[in-house]
Amino acid sequence: MNETKQRLLNGAMQVIAREGWPGLSVRSVAKEAQVSASHVQYYFHSRADLIAGTYQYVGDKLVAHVTPLLEGQPTPATLLRILESWIPDTPEREAWARTWVAFSTASLHEEVLSQAARETDDVLRSWLSKQLRQLASRDTKLKGVDADLAARQLLGLVDGLTLQALLLPLAERKGFIQPALIAMLTALGFTLADNVA
Repeated sequence: MNETKQRLLNGAMQVIAREGWPGLSVRSVAKEAQVSASHVQYYFHSRADLIAGTYQYVGDKLVAHVTPLLEGQPTPATLLRILESWIPDTPEREAWARTWVAFSTASLHEEVLSQAARETDDVLRSWLSKQLRQLASRDTKLKGVDADLAARQLLGLVDGLTLQALLLPLAERKGFIQPALIAMLTALGFTLADNVA
């Protein structure tokens, strides 16, 4: 991705994080990215293109953040760290979370966006199911875990907790979300080390 497009996407993410979708316009993104409005229109032909591009940009940032955690065999502690990486407890991750929430909301009203949202959810659920199956294959206590159902439960929990956490002060968010994630993983039968917190 070239520097101008990256600046535009970062600018859009900042506008969305600060003002939500109502604040997103060619003019607001151009101002945030410190470029002309024609640059925005050159790279993004419609508002939906800009929204979808920004969502993809945030998704790519999250994947880059999580990728180092995926090396080696999955463990319950690694799974917890991956789920925790979605906690909006830093300014950057708060911007990611606000963009995701805004995209999810917009996708309820724009079909082109709802298709992208469904595809992203399918990929996340599939990936999480695979991780859960691998964990269950190595732990006899987890043989009865329905990996697909558990993936839906965990993603639903992360989605809901993220929304609730965004209403809290930044410093309180991890303490709000982490115990719920640990309780859910424990309820599914995973054994977490005492030092995961």
